[in-house]
Amino acid sequence: MMPADTRHSAHDLATVHADPAAVRLLSVATARDLAAARPGTHVLMVAVETCALLFRMDRLAKADIIATALFGDGAAAICGIGVNTAAIAFVLFLAVQRLAELFIARRNTRRLLAQGAREYGAGHYPLIVALHATWLIATLLFGINQPVQPSWLMLFVVLQLGRVWVLLTLGERWTTRIIVLDKPLVTKGPFRLIRHPNYFVVVCEIFVAPMVLGLFWIAVIFTLFNALMLSVRLRAEETALRSLRHP
Repeated sequence: MMPADTRHSAHDLATVHADPAAVRLLSVATARDLAAARPGTHVLMVAVETCALLFRMDRLAKADIIATALFGDGAAAICGIGVNTAAIAFVLFLAVQRLAELFIARRNTRRLLAQGAREYGAGHYPLIVALHATWLIATLLFGINQPVQPSWLMLFVVLQLGRVWVLLTLGERWTTRIIVLDKPLVTKGPFRLIRHPNYFVVVCEIFVAPMVLGLFWIAVIFTLFNALMLSVRLRAEETALRSLRHP
């Protein structure tokens, strides 16, 4: 059954029967309302004009002939699909967040290298970027018309608080690369509780973010890929930090 707030009666159309343009606009509005009310639903609108049926052979006035010629018979159709604005907003947030992190990481990396820091594991870094980009695209493509799950969204918000905690604790030493500065390791904040709090947040987020849109298989598949990538990453990072952990 059509939602009550998107139902247009025959009377609505009848009141504008003298204005074909108004009828078309009302039809488009109805199609839009249906698509908005049911994300993921395909809506087909067909418009048919049969002006020739109104042409009278006993009225061959020039105006009637010109009107029939200008507004002759025709038909058109459009097909649309409803989208979930909440899902789009969520994925856009993920994209903006990742871009902001890349900006911060690049700035901090330049500063750390200028202070004499060294980079490790640079060879696998493009694969990490590719993994996260693919994860983001998959979440968008498969989740654009999915409803947002409130419980998973709340968990996602909690993870963002953890992310901010890590960023504030590391300050200018936070980066997405393995950059080792010859200074004591940070041991305050979340690092008192977990050896690698940033990776913990990322691991959880890779699974939780798709689940916000109900994408279970996307969450599972990319969690497995991320686990493989993280095994390489952690080995490289532990090797790079060994001298600082055990001077």
